Amino acid sequence: MINLDNVAQQSVQAGLCSKGMESFKNNAYEDAISFYNQALEHGSCKEAYFGLGQVFYAQGKIVKAIAKLTDAIRLDATYHEAYSLMGRVY
Repeated sequence: MINLDNVAQQSVQAGLCSKGMESFKNNAYEDAISFYNQALEHGSCKEAYFGLGQVFYAQGKIVKAIAKLTDAIRLDATYHEAYSLMGRVY
């Protein structure tokens, strides 16, 4: 049986991550952080952690970037984009 609450949560997360990505692309870093954190309030999400890693890297917050990218990789050990960014961060 499909859990509709879970599907709704994932949809909300995806929307918030999309808004975070748009904010990041527009250099609105604080807005991006807010959207990604809101997405994480609905549960663990590799895309939100990756997005936070991107923002923190762009801000020069290397330790925070590494922590968030590590969180993304913990959720999906095959998340190539996270490994790639991690390599650039180091």
